Amino acid sequence: MREPVTWDRGGDPAGIAAVVHPGWVQRALTAEDWRGFPGNEPGGGEGLSKVERIAQQIFDKLAELHITYVHEPAESVPGAQRVRAADEVLPLGQATCLDMCAAFCSAALDAGIYPLLLTVRQDEHRRHALVLVPVDRRWSFGVPTLLDEGFSRSPLIIDGDDVRDLVANAPDDAMGTWLAIDVEQATYSADRDAGDWACAIAAGASYVKEWDWDVCVDVGGIRAQQDNSSELPTLARAEKVLAPGYLPLPDDSTPLQMIRTRYGVVPFCSRPEYRELKEWVVGTAKSSGRRPDVSVAVLTGAGGAGKTRMAAQLCHDLEVLGWYTGFAPAKSAMKNDELTYLAELTTELLIVVDYAEESRQEQLAALLRALRGRRSPTRIVLTARGIDAWWEDFREELESDGTQLGQVLVKQLEPRPDPVLLYRQAVRGFSKVINGVNPPEVEIPEHAGDTALDIVLQAWLAVVDDGGMQDPQSERSVEKGARSARASNPNARDSLYDRVLRLEFNRWRTFPELQDISLIHLRRIAATLSLLAPDTNQVDNVLSRLPEWRDEHLRRSRLAELMSTTLLRSAGDGGISLRPDPVAEHLVLSVFGGELDQVDAVLPGGPLNVPGINEPDASDGPIVRALMLGRQAQNLSQVITRAASQDKQSASKLAQHILKTCPHLWSSALEVALAQGGPFAHALEQLIESGAELPHEEIEKSIPLRHSTLRGTALAALQHMEVSAERDPVRRARYLHSLANRLSGVGRSGEALEAVQEAVGLYRELVEASPAAYTPDLAMSLNNLANILKEKGQYEEALNVFTEGFDRFSSPALRSQLLLARAEWRDDDQEEDLKEAAREADRRDDPALFLGPTRRMVVQALADAGCDDADLPVWATATIDEAVRTAIAEWLRYQDLKEKAAHIKSNWGSPSESERDALAVEADRYVEIPAIGRLLSLVDAVMVEGVDSVVAWLNSVDRAQDIAAVWYSAHTSGRGASFLRAQLRGQDEDSASGTDQPGDADEDSRTLSDSEIRALVLEVLEANLPEEVFTELHRALELAELSDADIAYAVLASDEDAEDALKELLEAGHWRAMRMVPGLRPRLEEGSIYGGVAAALHAAVTEQPDQARDLLRSSYEKADPGDRTLIEVLMSKASRTDDCPQGITDLCAWFQKERSLWEESGNGSPSSPS
Repeated sequence: MREPVTWDRGGDPAGIAAVVHPGWVQRALTAEDWRGFPGNEPGGGEGLSKVERIAQQIFDKLAELHITYVHEPAESVPGAQRVRAADEVLPLGQATCLDMCAAFCSAALDAGIYPLLLTVRQDEHRRHALVLVPVDRRWSFGVPTLLDEGFSRSPLIIDGDDVRDLVANAPDDAMGTWLAIDVEQATYSADRDAGDWACAIAAGASYVKEWDWDVCVDVGGIRAQQDNSSELPTLARAEKVLAPGYLPLPDDSTPLQMIRTRYGVVPFCSRPEYRELKEWVVGTAKSSGRRPDVSVAVLTGAGGAGKTRMAAQLCHDLEVLGWYTGFAPAKSAMKNDELTYLAELTTELLIVVDYAEESRQEQLAALLRALRGRRSPTRIVLTARGIDAWWEDFREELESDGTQLGQVLVKQLEPRPDPVLLYRQAVRGFSKVINGVNPPEVEIPEHAGDTALDIVLQAWLAVVDDGGMQDPQSERSVEKGARSARASNPNARDSLYDRVLRLEFNRWRTFPELQDISLIHLRRIAATLSLLAPDTNQVDNVLSRLPEWRDEHLRRSRLAELMSTTLLRSAGDGGISLRPDPVAEHLVLSVFGGELDQVDAVLPGGPLNVPGINEPDASDGPIVRALMLGRQAQNLSQVITRAASQDKQSASKLAQHILKTCPHLWSSALEVALAQGGPFAHALEQLIESGAELPHEEIEKSIPLRHSTLRGTALAALQHMEVSAERDPVRRARYLHSLANRLSGVGRSGEALEAVQEAVGLYRELVEASPAAYTPDLAMSLNNLANILKEKGQYEEALNVFTEGFDRFSSPALRSQLLLARAEWRDDDQEEDLKEAAREADRRDDPALFLGPTRRMVVQALADAGCDDADLPVWATATIDEAVRTAIAEWLRYQDLKEKAAHIKSNWGSPSESERDALAVEADRYVEIPAIGRLLSLVDAVMVEGVDSVVAWLNSVDRAQDIAAVWYSAHTSGRGASFLRAQLRGQDEDSASGTDQPGDADEDSRTLSDSEIRALVLEVLEANLPEEVFTELHRALELAELSDADIAYAVLASDEDAEDALKELLEAGHWRAMRMVPGLRPRLEEGSIYGGVAAALHAAVTEQPDQARDLLRSSYEKADPGDRTLIEVLMSKASRTDDCPQGITDLCAWFQKERSLWEESGNGSPSSPS
């Protein structure tokens, strides 16, 4: 966030240069507003004439911007003052004299003239800022400075002359070589217009000569020696963000439009609530030592009580004090760049959100989130007709988001201020605008009205001349019919509003386009637009729904334009609708409340039914239309909800009829009812009970359990979701649990008890099969059951529900959680339940994923209850030092073993017993996280073997993991033989090939030739690979160690390569390696002499002597004389080996004996088994 700039005149005079930069003025203005400001053009005269011409041009352009003079910011302190940069002064149009001088200096740098900023003082409390300009000096980057220190606290002496004697007294003063410019003269205030250049020069000279010199800052020299790297961000224009509190009254306004509060026709009448509100804003902003914050006020009251007017007046009054104030866009989200603009402002900020109860919660939350980091006071005023669920939901959303509010003010307005004063002010205000006179005497009626709006309307009627505006008989019958339709709730206000509407519609009929339209149709037009409040570009579409206008395309288009631009134009407070709102709501109920079917034709269609909206590549047209219909549905629901404050019965009937006619409007109706209650709550319930096809689950889940007005709606929706236990016991249990809550909420406790008892029974069965999954659900249902029993006065029965059938549950964690649930539920005597829950959770015969969370629940419950008995398990009550927690969290973040080794060395190099015990406690509490248990094992090893031994082991495991990963990659990519060959020679593969990288020599270079590494690598492979893959790699390693890597991978490659490898082994007499081959390449013996020999050796080792003899005999018989000799040598060699396995020794003995018999028989080959 951008920090406010405070200029400390005493401590840092040169600091004012922070808000003076060339180029800033241009970036802060639109191209149109910037046009005419002077640039640094060559030529055009020299000396006084040129510099004064440029300075006057800057002054005049500033005056054209209509900047309002404001007082020094509220939080300025003695000796220091807040100063705004040009991008706030110029777009916001408000400035102090110091702000104006800083902006002038920035423009002066752009124009190439040399500015100094001077403050003078009359006394300690009155200071004024001016700009000094030497007429014989031009400015550019690098130009020499006038003041070496950057500032001077005494009058300047130039070439022996006092500057005060050199200042021009008037424009074109040939004797003056310096200009003293009172830039404040370019501003406006409530009691004066901007002064001209002559005033600025004369006033500046007077200040310099008559007031005391305070401090003069050489901003031109300071900026000349620095670069221009500090730039303002690109910001939106302020007027696009907030609308001013008061708006100018249009010249062609209708009489009724004058009543709109933000036109300010009626002078504001102060009231106690306003004084309290203003003190809340200004008082907290001035509080000494108070950090700037975001604070919210909520103004509530009936329609017409004066909420909006009070907010508009507050905007007006604070603007004079230098605040940026205004109304946020009505019922629409602000854009990100607009929020960013407001967040970056350094001035005090007041934002009004009118009809806050009708705003989406996420929009309000987004506004607060964007502004919470501001460094200056920020005040948000929300107006609403009541504090309903919307306010609590809004507060909860802010809290969950971490947004902290400052001081909150909730104020309910009295219906009216002083009625006599308000009536008199209103009559005079209307008389001045309508008749151009201010009546000296105002006759006060006996009963002026019940609300501020009623009083203003009475005054309006007293001023508006309705002579000769008598209605034809048919039109008087319209009013009679309207009153008859609402005869169930007759009151003086209805009569007042009808009189106001009659005069307004008669004024409408003076327009040529409306002269032949009956009063009935005019009322229907106004009621339709007021009901739907469409945007300007939607008015024609809405009017086309009226049967009498459906085919009148040209006339309807003209009518729509007239309504949008003149008769019902928006004043920045919403769509196209009649105002004031209470009068519009009265009209809606009058037109549609008596004849309900009149509303059917104008109701908006469903957004999802817009043609083309469901296409994957839907164009903008269908999307815009769908959004339009959605907004109209929202407006409709809000208007009828507000209208219920005038006539609840008529509004309720209308709401029910609308939902019955257009069930698709349920969504907007529900959204409004959730925030405000109102007539749609019961209408939704009736709609659901009628059997309409609706998303019942979505409706039920969106309604909070204890909602004040929608409990019946939620129950009706839920009852349409019933499922059977046979089909889905889990869904049935959840349904029953929710049903019990909803039934209890509407007071049907007997039915609620039956539902929750069935839910508990189902959950008890479910937890037996899966405790971890369903114990929380069982605990909630038991809590629900206990509450219902308690309400019936059955407290002991309620206590017992938690432990009923306790012994049937085998899971200690489950039993522990049920005891915790009972402890939380009961009002007293919680301690025994908590202790027993801890003892249950101390058992370890539960899955860790269930036990760990349960133990932590026990720890929290014991801490909350302040229970720390010595007989409880250590993990249940121990206090863990934050340093240990931090060390554990750090350990869990590491994945790399080198990092873990470094962590052990730095954090656990010499652990104390208390640190080790704390770690053990955390391992017990987080039994589902094995990494903490592994850390505990390592710390125990450190305490026994020393940290160096543990670190060395971790580094060995890290090396083993690296080798395992590289080996598996090489194995699967055809490089297994070269990798294994290098490893068994004590080299990395890269080192063996001569491609090792610089620095590798410093790394751990141990290989599979190291027995420790070999064992660890095999452990890593076994833990991470499928069994068959690990076995293959393990046997390949064993074979490579007995022969070489090429032999091992030749055996793995194919039967042919394996046969060649076996022949090579046979020739070498390598019987140990040969017996390993069948483990890698089974069934080689089929048709293979060498495979048969290898299989015979393998069978002998695995204690299959008969098979070994058969395989050896078969292979020997098939062999040629050369291979027979090799077989004989192999067997002889094996028989002479000291550690030859017994099975092979026996096979060799048999072979020698049989061979002798074969030779004696004379044929030299076996003939039959012996």
